[in-house]
Amino acid sequence: MRRCPEALTRNHQLLMPPRLDWLKRLRERGVSVDALCEPELPAQAQVVMRDSVFDFADECDDAAVDAVIFLARDEFGDPADLVAWDPRGNRIAGWYGAAPLLGAENIFGPRLDPEQALRVDESPLHWLLAEREGVVIVHSLRAAPILREYEPLKVVDPTFGRRLAILINPKPPRIYAPSVSAKEAA
Repeated sequence: MRRCPEALTRNHQLLMPPRLDWLKRLRERGVSVDALCEPELPAQAQVVMRDSVFDFADECDDAAVDAVIFLARDEFGDPADLVAWDPRGNRIAGWYGAAPLLGAENIFGPRLDPEQALRVDESPLHWLLAEREGVVIVHSLRAAPILREYEPLKVVDPTFGRRLAILINPKPPRIYAPSVSAKEAA
């Protein structure tokens, strides 16, 4: 479901900016100021995550976690959804589920490496460390066909690369057909 880009941008702007201790922690991990601020500073909120979607938490919700909220863009750079990242549990989810990838605006961006590959990062932290150059999977089933279409892909970690290959190229389905003798009997 496509949401109004202006409304998503407004909703993101109404959220609290990340606390100073979060920003310091990300900076200590090696995230640059540019990666934190461009194209906009992420926000922070208490959220409840359920599978690949989240909702903003009520004040007394025991399942709430502190999350970093990104304004996710589509492949054309237009706001598509809000994406929450729980750094402690390394979970990621969309508000409406409209953005299968964080960083989708990079799909059509220049690929300047020798392989001309789209970088796929395992987590938003890795994405931020790479200056928001590639994409992060938010919803794996919806992201798989997109990643198949826009390969070649590049990962930093071989273990993640194997998991990504399984996600993108799932086992072919078993297909049963009637035997020749069954056709002759009919």
